[in-house]
Amino acid sequence: MKNTIKRFRIIALVFLVAGVSIGTHKLYRSICAVQYVTYAFDQTLSCELQRDIREQVALFENEGSYNPRTIISTICEQFPCVKSVAVHCQASNTATVEITAHDPIVRINGAHVLTDAKTIIPDRSYALYVVDSLPSFSMASALPERCSDRMMGAVRRCVEDRIFEQYTLSWVNEHELYFQDMRDPSFSLLCDAVSLPTHSTLISYEQLKDSIKNRKSAQNHWVADLRFDDQIIVSRDKGGRYGKGV
Repeated sequence: MKNTIKRFRIIALVFLVAGVSIGTHKLYRSICAVQYVTYAFDQTLSCELQRDIREQVALFENEGSYNPRTIISTICEQFPCVKSVAVHCQASNTATVEITAHDPIVRINGAHVLTDAKTIIPDRSYALYVVDSLPSFSMASALPERCSDRMMGAVRRCVEDRIFEQYTLSWVNEHELYFQDMRDPSFSLLCDAVSLPTHSTLISYEQLKDSIKNRKSAQNHWVADLRFDDQIIVSRDKGGRYGKGV
């Protein structure tokens, strides 16, 4: 009889502990769980990208609540334009997801952008006014997902020195960068990623251009090759040692 009573007490105690645990868990979920999500998007992100993020976060719902860690890690992994994600928990089971974007630097081939994280991504990630404000250039080879340090350095210099304001860049590879003169389309500069035109080089180029225009047919296309030390080699059609010299 005593053993039966003892077993009954043990069973009752187990059920009591389980009930308290379940009740505590439900109370915690009702007080601390994130059940509602609002957003604070970086204004440079497009409406389309914002919608994609909302739809992705909606997939994270589990029994009426969201795990902030899952939100942060998944958004950063799936959206390369996103620089950081912060989840700010508030009262009433609500959290604000704050999303900051990487800065786009240039537009490539009219459909992609290079960001400050060295990633090359579709330009649909950014608002149209942002994309339209970027300098742009064309790239002949297949676009990589990430650019090299040399390419990043060259692009930043072109932006900082405002080279894109006077020249249209066609990027063949890191050893062949053609800058077509917007004012005189029959003239181009040929550089590599480490021999971009300096102020003094551009002065010399303008002098050479004037000299050629005064004594050569304007119908020819001229290339000023800047890839050689202390000299500019000007030739017809293409640069280097393979063009037809002046």
